[in-house]
Amino acid sequence: MKYIYFYAFDDNDIYTVEFDSKEDAIKYGDEDWSTFTRREKKECQDCYILESINPDEEAENHYDGDYVRIYKNEKGFAFLDNNLMDTIASYMDDDIREDLHEKLAPCDNIDFLKAYVEKDPEFEEFLRRDFENIYDQLH
Repeated sequence: MKYIYFYAFDDNDIYTVEFDSKEDAIKYGDEDWSTFTRREKKECQDCYILESINPDEEAENHYDGDYVRIYKNEKGFAFLDNNLMDTIASYMDDDIREDLHEKLAPCDNIDFLKAYVEKDPEFEEFLRRDFENIYDQLH
């Protein structure tokens, strides 16, 4: 399968669930991550959705690919929930943000940020500096 939801609490406690569609993987990942307790989120080492470069589950490079969504990795938490999005939005230009909101809503927070950075390229540097995990998901 092409999309892999992956989480690990340690090197011996690794779980994966695979999906054919990106939408199904994101829905599952968002719902599952929201059930983690605060302690489980802290103890979790990695939790993300990956788009596999090779959907053949027997292939050696099946677990290689690009991140679709990162909930937590070695840099820390990265899930762009509405609370974090509100914080980031408070740094945006009001006119650009409102214009994009009118055109794009409803949409995924990452998709909104990608569109915002296209209109305000300098904002990308702010994200890289102050919200590195979120910045990583824009590329």
